[in-house]
Amino acid sequence: MNPENSSALYAVDSDGIFKSTNGGDSWSRLNIGFTRPNFGSLAINPDNPENLYAGGSPYQLNKSTDSGTTWNAASDGIPSYAPVKSLAINKQNPTTLYAGTNGSGVYKSTNSGIDWSAANNGLGNMSFDILRINPQTPETVYAGEFGGGIFKSTDGGASWSESNNGLASKYVSALAINPLETEMLYAGVSNYGVYKSTDGGMSWSEVNSELTSTSISTILINPLNPEIVYAATYDEGVFKSTNGGESWSSINIGLGDVPFYALAFDPHYPTTIFAGANGGQVFKSTNEGANWSTIGKGLPDNAGISAFAIDPIVPQRIYVGTAPYGVWIYSSPYSSFFFLNPGSAANSRSPGKNDATKIGYAELAVHSGEVPYGTAVFSYRQSGVTVTEAGVSASPPTTHARIFIDHRSDTDAVPGRAEAGKIDVSTGIAVVNLGLQTANVTYTLYNVNGEAITSGTGTIEAGNHFARFIDQFSSIASGFDLPVNFQTDIQFASLEITSDQPLSIVALRMTTNQRNDVLYTTTPVADLTQSLIADPVFFAQFADGGGYKSSLILLNTSGSTETGTLEILDNNGTPLIVNQVNDTADSSFNYSIPSDGVFLLRTDGSPTKAKVGWVRLIPDAGTSTPVGSGLFSYNPTGVMVSESGVPATVPTTHARIYVDLSKNHNTGLALANVEASGITITVNAFQEDGITAVGTSQGPLLLAGNGHDARFANQLISDLPEGFSGLLDISSTTPFAALTVRSLNNERHEFLMTTFPVADVTRPAPSPVIFPQVADGGGYITQFILISANNSSSNTIFFYSEEGELWDINE
Repeated sequence: MNPENSSALYAVDSDGIFKSTNGGDSWSRLNIGFTRPNFGSLAINPDNPENLYAGGSPYQLNKSTDSGTTWNAASDGIPSYAPVKSLAINKQNPTTLYAGTNGSGVYKSTNSGIDWSAANNGLGNMSFDILRINPQTPETVYAGEFGGGIFKSTDGGASWSESNNGLASKYVSALAINPLETEMLYAGVSNYGVYKSTDGGMSWSEVNSELTSTSISTILINPLNPEIVYAATYDEGVFKSTNGGESWSSINIGLGDVPFYALAFDPHYPTTIFAGANGGQVFKSTNEGANWSTIGKGLPDNAGISAFAIDPIVPQRIYVGTAPYGVWIYSSPYSSFFFLNPGSAANSRSPGKNDATKIGYAELAVHSGEVPYGTAVFSYRQSGVTVTEAGVSASPPTTHARIFIDHRSDTDAVPGRAEAGKIDVSTGIAVVNLGLQTANVTYTLYNVNGEAITSGTGTIEAGNHFARFIDQFSSIASGFDLPVNFQTDIQFASLEITSDQPLSIVALRMTTNQRNDVLYTTTPVADLTQSLIADPVFFAQFADGGGYKSSLILLNTSGSTETGTLEILDNNGTPLIVNQVNDTADSSFNYSIPSDGVFLLRTDGSPTKAKVGWVRLIPDAGTSTPVGSGLFSYNPTGVMVSESGVPATVPTTHARIYVDLSKNHNTGLALANVEASGITITVNAFQEDGITAVGTSQGPLLLAGNGHDARFANQLISDLPEGFSGLLDISSTTPFAALTVRSLNNERHEFLMTTFPVADVTRPAPSPVIFPQVADGGGYITQFILISANNSSSNTIFFYSEEGELWDINE
């Protein structure tokens, strides 16, 4: 089982190896190229869980370096007539492995299975079904033979001696080492039950009180509380001891009346146990064996589950070895696993199949390689119509943040134009406590002049999540009282959040339009723990008129007054004049923002024809750059159908965006030349693998000095396949600002848009990758998009409920 990806389990059986990556409760085979293999032993490299070993007959020993997708022989040096019956890998040095063979003793490899040499001094040509390595001193190895008993080596297999003193028989069927007190061992002896040693196997004594079966197949020790021991039997299910074997009790509620051959823990949650049995059955208990249920569909009915291998980094990935159907992998509903090649992308969607809405959060575990760029896209359907999509970048944790608040009721959809109709606007946040302790949090609300309006305190339990709109904050923050005239008179503010534990925060703006459709978009979250900058920043898309209106929002994060200039430029790089709401028309606007304050520039959308361009923010010398974002809305025929945020960005010379042309979607690219001289930008399309070129580039984009362009993927690349999903790769020798613009023609043929940042290949991705809000069901679907920059990575998205429990998002 992969401890980094609890969504995938692997099982061994004699017909091969199977794999499932669809996030569902199912098994799939991993035996491509094998005919009815009997793989009864498995091992996973703990440092690189893509490397998997499977031993059995008639194929001896095979190795996969891609989680079981492909296999190659790895038994050079092991006699061809000696199938491998058991495997053990040194967790401290995973290049060292031991293999127990049928009739030829034990073999050892010190180079990850490239070649093997006999390690049989003191053993002879025996058949070893059991191999165990001391986790603290890996030079100590135990080998068990059904008929020859237990042998021990303290020099890495160079020599062996018997360790059978006190055993009633040498027919040993099981062996386990206490991971915390490694001199303590348990052994299963056929027809004689369980024996225990407290001196490293020098002597043994029987521990069978209240154990009604003596046919022991395997023994498992709780890694956190070794007093808890489990024993599976061939004839009476599973037994449990809570006192180190002094007494036992049956724990068979929900288990079938079949022989059990394998037991394993979820390494992250040892209260969760897996049991493998005859009949192609794998059972799972989430409460230390109090009751059990079957998991997964797809294993052959006559398969015997003979071995578990749990990925030590991603415990959701579980392999099982079976007889005679080889190795299979299980896909758990609690997570999704992704392997990204350099420059590749992947995406996954929540099912959205339930009538009720469930919310929680998601965390990306990066098992190997570099952190990818992560984006979540929320979509919401009302009465069968998709009314909004909102792209939200991953939110690394912080202890000090600031958020723009817009909270208005019955306000003009287009400021100053009553004929455009009325809308309601509110702002909410979703927060996850990623600390190890309860978070003590203070929330302070400031008006646009930086004057405190109200403040409150609250707590968030470790691992917990909440989502609230600003008018609901009194339920989570004692003393936080929103002024009664906020919606009508104050309307705009900034919310400061301070915490003694790291919090991951996302802010969402909700607009209820003229026909009561609910539209969502992002609003900026300023991380006040980050170093201040004094450089220009850019907004790569700006639109006004023809149904569009735009706002520019700046937050002061420095503690002193921030001043500077906003310049609006058109596609040709010339000043673009816009009309401010209730103010002057111009293309350049000075800002002055007091400490804790907000600057807000809003256009009135009055031109009959859309004017498009971009914005440059230039801070005055000696002052810091405010945190900023743009916001544009589309109100074409008296109904606001779309709103989208435009994050401020810094220039890059190489970026990638995820392209989705499925189900009436399109994906565009907005580009701004931040230099005074013209530049050439190259754009190419690739499949999600980042390698396979697609379509025909329409040639490089030529942007004039300070110029701008915005085009959809099928305008940049011809001959893209219908429903294409993949990547655009954008590069230039000269810096540019870029933005992803994704569109949807919904069921009413309305044009919806959402925006999110590009993956900047020249900079590391924000880390860790946390999505503080996941919504599914009741009309909601959440899509996750990952883009790798320069190197490969293996990753798992874990889903959690509001209480921090693993969440089966497919329920």
